[in-house]
Amino acid sequence: MAFDSDEGTHDALEHAAARKLDGFHLDKVGLARNILDVLTHEEDALADAIAILDNNFRVLFRELSSRQRKALREITTERTTSKIKRLRNSFLLDHPAGATREQATLLLEDIDASLDNSVDADDLRSQLLTVRRTFALDEEPRDPIDDFAAFQEALQRLAYRPVNAAQEP
Repeated sequence: MAFDSDEGTHDALEHAAARKLDGFHLDKVGLARNILDVLTHEEDALADAIAILDNNFRVLFRELSSRQRKALREITTERTTSKIKRLRNSFLLDHPAGATREQATLLLEDIDASLDNSVDADDLRSQLLTVRRTFALDEEPRDPIDDFAAFQEALQRLAYRPVNAAQEP
């Protein structure tokens, strides 16, 4: 078995085995676990190497966990943003020229119900409260919204944006 400079150890092992066995797949996590099993049986002779390997895997798993959490946050943000846009666009299509305060309140409640308990969601809740106060949505629910054009603009400015986005490089 020869290692090319462009090919890692895992890939070289997988290709070598695949030449002998059709459809062979070498799982990286499984390979790592088996390497650790072999190394732990010869612990005395390879103690330093095992400690380094153990530390490297801890760093690797920490990084993988961090990336997974980041990806999950991005997916949650994307889903929430899409739902808010859908609710807003549907409301504006249903009410192109005007709406009652009650209809607007229902929209804001639907948006609020789609939020989680994150800091990002708290920021949007604050925006929703500002809209509610600015357009007096809690007063006389059957009355139309006074400045509907300004209300539409306020809806367009509503955004679920990650607070930490500004802190990322």
